[in-house]
Amino acid sequence: MRFQSRPTTALLLALGIVVGTSPNAASAGPDHDHSGHHHPEHGCSTACPTHCDACRCVDDYPTDCLRPFHSHAGDGACCGDHHGHGHHEHNLGHDRHESVEGYPFMHMLRTEHAFIERKFELQYAHSYDADDGEVDEQELEFEFFWAFNNRMAVVFELPVIFLDPDDASQETGVGDLEIGFRFVTYNSRNALVTLGLNVVTPTGDDSRDLGSGHAAIEPVLLALYDFGGGTVMQSEFAWEIPLDVDEPENEFIFNIGLGHTLLSTSNWCYFRNVTPLIELNGVTSLNGDASGETVLDITPGVTWNFGRSSELGVSYSEPLTGDRAFDRQFRIGYFRHF
Repeated sequence: MRFQSRPTTALLLALGIVVGTSPNAASAGPDHDHSGHHHPEHGCSTACPTHCDACRCVDDYPTDCLRPFHSHAGDGACCGDHHGHGHHEHNLGHDRHESVEGYPFMHMLRTEHAFIERKFELQYAHSYDADDGEVDEQELEFEFFWAFNNRMAVVFELPVIFLDPDDASQETGVGDLEIGFRFVTYNSRNALVTLGLNVVTPTGDDSRDLGSGHAAIEPVLLALYDFGGGTVMQSEFAWEIPLDVDEPENEFIFNIGLGHTLLSTSNWCYFRNVTPLIELNGVTSLNGDASGETVLDITPGVTWNFGRSSELGVSYSEPLTGDRAFDRQFRIGYFRHF
């Protein structure tokens, strides 16, 4: 975003949803990168070309209306600056993983994000003394997140699990495959609300404690609030419902994270947009033998960008309640944006 005493904005408006438009196409020029940070020395021209139906200049438009996601190349063709690299000032809500001010939205490590993007994610987690101190568990989780447009996306998650029990042999194998759908229901200058539905398939071997042994569905509510200046709160609320189980044990999952991006690091080479963060992660059993019990963890961490389209993060989780899933957990995540 260009910072001026009298800012003008350029909007990208379109009717309907155009499936297949790239939400994170690479920019060829220096005015934008996949960290989501806008460089103030470039910007959209204040005059909109008459041949471009998708571009109109207005002073304010606080919300969007199911508009298609415009790639960098598309932005440059319609509203590009004199460099023609596709940087634009937008006031419609959140494009890509960035705020309307041009600050990046960085990922949490345990709280799922509400913004829509295209990415590959790889996370490694080591949980010490899990399952009442009976096992050390390591998990390598692969995630593929694909946005069709500005509103809709699908996500695939598959873990590989390594178990080291105290009184049994080690086990290694694939866990349960999770497939999800995401739809952004509200998108304004400061807030995002996304609804989702996950379907868990029992691909893990439950006899070896690598899977649950049953399918499940999981309605999800994701939210983001941008306080401005690089400070963002993200939250996730989910209800896990087991299927084909005689005595199902439903769980309510909640994660809330707060992060602040240190904008002074935006030009560093390998540690750009350094973002300290803190999360509260909880699970409440709604029925069954553990009905009413809540497991609550606190997770401090940090994420940062390196290169034009990659992000790294590390975190450490410590239980806050007597009921706990582990004694401590170390986690590292890698995110690759498309």
